[in-house]
Amino acid sequence: MTWIENSHNRSNALFQVHYTNFINRYRRSILALKLVLLGLLMNGCSSPEQHFNSEIVIAAEPDLVWSSLTNKQDNQQWKPWFSQLDGELKQGTEILISYSDSANQSEDIVAYTATVVKLLPKQQLVLEYQASTFINARYQINIHRLPDGSSQFIQQNTLSGLGVVFTESTQLSDKLASTSVALKKFTEQKAYMICLDQKYLAYLDIEIAWIKKKSDLVSNLLPKYSDLIVKQNEIASRLIEQKRLAYLWFKKNMPHRIYTSKTLDKWLNIGPVADVQISASDNEYSDLLDKIRIDRKTPPPKRGAWMIREERETVWPTNEYKALFKQHALLLEATNMKNCTQPKHFNA
Repeated sequence: MTWIENSHNRSNALFQVHYTNFINRYRRSILALKLVLLGLLMNGCSSPEQHFNSEIVIAAEPDLVWSSLTNKQDNQQWKPWFSQLDGELKQGTEILISYSDSANQSEDIVAYTATVVKLLPKQQLVLEYQASTFINARYQINIHRLPDGSSQFIQQNTLSGLGVVFTESTQLSDKLASTSVALKKFTEQKAYMICLDQKYLAYLDIEIAWIKKKSDLVSNLLPKYSDLIVKQNEIASRLIEQKRLAYLWFKKNMPHRIYTSKTLDKWLNIGPVADVQISASDNEYSDLLDKIRIDRKTPPPKRGAWMIREERETVWPTNEYKALFKQHALLLEATNMKNCTQPKHFNA
């Protein structure tokens, strides 16, 4: 036997010794772990637990936060990964949770069957499910309304079972935190948009009501101008309705036009280009625009100085007009006081 052959044989033998020692140590470690876990169970000790928490303040009412969480359409817009709930969200029922680390729902979907242990709409949701063979999970959401109208959103995820000792805690904590931040951004953006909708549409409703009530009052006190006043106010009402329909169209099709402008009046002076855009897909707007064009071709007689003077002398001094004017001013002031703060992370 040559020196090279002897060296090769010694190397193989040494490898076998190291390999055998490694396998034996591995087996002893597994056996020791099993004995420790078995000892815990036999001594009546509870299984290991890990608790993960995330807390954040969201500048929105609890009902809006709850809607973002439970509304299927909303839920898909803000989640940083694919997640879907199937089934009735009702205490005592079972729901199917489909989940993937990727935002793409076609990749690596895992499904859990969860039991709705507790449900207090707009306040609390508790789910229990088996995350894996050796891990049970209890997921809890709490929403508290704060004095300023915002919401404190709290997530708690408790894992228990023999497999908990192998759980990567940092990853789960980061996932809860990223969920809270994503929910905050989406809900605050939604709250801002709803606030602007309510504010602007309230302006239009106030103006419509003012035109109608004032028209009725002036017509009663100055009946000889009744037909003229009714016609003029009908035209004015159509122009306000045009703005309402335009707002709703932009909200649906070009939201950046209304949610990122400093003042809505900039775009509400609707021009021919916008008229064509909106009329092409909105029959109601198109029909209203035809009536406005007819009004412009055949306008009613303008109110002369004599009619304005009579209105000032006869109508304005009355208690009915003063009360009507005061109510109109208070409604406008209350609407102006409604503060819609655009989130820093806003993206229409």
